[in-house]
Amino acid sequence: MSANAFWRNGRFRGYEILWDIEVPFALDSSGFVAMRRYGGYRWSIFDYVELATTLRPLWWAAMDYCCEPEISSNQQQVTQRVENTIYSLAKTIATVAAWNRELPGWPATPPIPVIQGWKPSDYRYCIAKMQDCLFGDPAYAEAMGHDGWPSLVGVGSVCRRQLSGESGLMRVIDTLEGNLPANVHFHLFGVKSTALSKLKDRPRISSVDSMAWNSGARWQAYKTHQAKGKAFLSAKMEQWVISQKRRTIQSPQLSLL
Repeated sequence: MSANAFWRNGRFRGYEILWDIEVPFALDSSGFVAMRRYGGYRWSIFDYVELATTLRPLWWAAMDYCCEPEISSNQQQVTQRVENTIYSLAKTIATVAAWNRELPGWPATPPIPVIQGWKPSDYRYCIAKMQDCLFGDPAYAEAMGHDGWPSLVGVGSVCRRQLSGESGLMRVIDTLEGNLPANVHFHLFGVKSTALSKLKDRPRISSVDSMAWNSGARWQAYKTHQAKGKAFLSAKMEQWVISQKRRTIQSPQLSLL
């Protein structure tokens, strides 16, 4: 679920529909949409922690700063956005720790960190800086329940990149596997369908997400003058999930959110 879908007129609203959903869902901070469409987040970290605490998702991703070339035009900007991602995570964790001290009857769960960058060296830098800045911090241990990497991290800036090459998706995954403990698994944000057949044999990839089915459904409805009702969208999503499962049939460990 995208946090941006629920931000209306200066606050999060309209999310009550999710309380009737009978399957687990995750919460994404909508970083790329926020940067591309609005030039930054329209909500505060506290607003986002409050939303996550209210919705109780399976997991929720910390607010990060994407590094795609259309957002970051040079290496200096990429490095700054990586550092902004780390600062945002630290502030989010501090907010979660403070929330739980003040409201123990309505506890907040910690976010999953998002590793950001563009080149493999950027991801290595992000991992090293997160460890240096957060591990050993009492607020981190208080919020996370331990002083180390969680079992799941998000991987940002992967939806618009090629599979191969020096900064390709496979090289990025190799970098993550070589620099994070073996128990840490990955969620890849917005990975293309064409990549799934290449990723299905990478056991540390826990899940991926995509809104491609939604864009395709809306475009088809526009061209054929059909109403974008729940039945129409649900059918398109079911068709898309079936097609994606065919791509990953040999790798049951890869789930689709």
